Amino acid sequence: MASASRNRWPLQLVAPLCLVSVAFVMVLNYYGFATSTIKASSIVPIEMPALESQTQNQTLLEEIRELLRGMYPIDAVNASDSLGNHSATQPAATLHDQDTLEFPADHDGSNMHIVFSMSCDQRNRLLQQTVVQLTASWVGQKGPITQILSGCSEANMGRNMSKYYHGRRDPLTVDDTVVDGVALAQDWNALQGGFFAEDKADVLNKVCGGLPCGNVSREDGAEYYGSIGPPYIMTRRDALRMVDDYCHLCVTTRQVSNEWIAEMFAYSVAAANNGIKHTALSHLGISSPNFKGGGHEYWSFVDGTMTNPCEDNLRLVMPKDPPVTVHACQWIGNFYKGVWPNTLANCDSPMLKVPPSTDWSAIETAVEPKSQRIRREEVWAKCTLTKIMNRALVELKQRTCHSGFNTFRGIDAVRMD
Repeated sequence: MASASRNRWPLQLVAPLCLVSVAFVMVLNYYGFATSTIKASSIVPIEMPALESQTQNQTLLEEIRELLRGMYPIDAVNASDSLGNHSATQPAATLHDQDTLEFPADHDGSNMHIVFSMSCDQRNRLLQQTVVQLTASWVGQKGPITQILSGCSEANMGRNMSKYYHGRRDPLTVDDTVVDGVALAQDWNALQGGFFAEDKADVLNKVCGGLPCGNVSREDGAEYYGSIGPPYIMTRRDALRMVDDYCHLCVTTRQVSNEWIAEMFAYSVAAANNGIKHTALSHLGISSPNFKGGGHEYWSFVDGTMTNPCEDNLRLVMPKDPPVTVHACQWIGNFYKGVWPNTLANCDSPMLKVPPSTDWSAIETAVEPKSQRIRREEVWAKCTLTKIMNRALVELKQRTCHSGFNTFRGIDAVRMD
């Protein structure tokens, strides 16, 4: 029996000794890799003291020793004393022996929050922040990404709204802040003051008789309420405060006015009824460069130096300072969504035809000088919107047309006179 026991005893150590041998080789390889990495790194100076390098390597050994201790808590730990001077009787470290965060990463199933800081005038800031955002998305980052900016001014933050503002206040005091009681909207001065215009006083009395909106001065009505249109940007509290009035006053407006945009008039009086002052800005939702009597809409981002927006069927020509949105609610030159067939989203329906590049290139020779600016704005809008609509159609049909779909661009997106 003793002889048999002696024969079995070495076999009992085979597994742990093999594991320790493998681990030891891994440590040596990792040690060598870490050392070469430290020496070759462009981040660590070449003249880094040897003591710092040794300290980092020793820390690495300690981390691997702790890992082995967790994997092989008895025999492997005793046998691995050759890796260092740890006592074999020292208990293995556990998670409970270490400091842990109350809410570790991903504790609730979400992903970690990336926070990085930059200066507003930092060189190549846009490029660097784009690299952070793109690489995070490439590796599957789904949590929030926050950029902290410092050293910013009104100029480099893009907060100067003076070129988009056409009201009675000092333009330099106007900003795009939204708080309770202060909202934003597109400057739709084509409404000519809405129900707060002098020639609409009788309609305003019928709609707002006995209500707070009936007591708003003509000046405040023109500044904050009368000529506002979508998009509307406000706080949730304000939206909940006015929504019932909006619905009620929309019905009332329809009863006393035949305006085709009666719901927009109703919105303005509902906002006035609740004292929610709107700052009207001209770049939030441009709709047409050719309002009768002129308009306040921001179209100056289009000029003759731009690349031809109709030349390529796919690529968008985006200006440096574009509007926030395009509100395609009416004719833009000969372009109007109302002329498109209602079968456009069908799988067998062709796409929209991008207007010819000559619509842009021939402006200087075929259009009289006083009309060239407006024509450029119209052509940019119709070619850009057509390409965007086609992109949307492709995205839609890729998900709904499982047997394929028609990609021919054959439907005129414009009115043919």
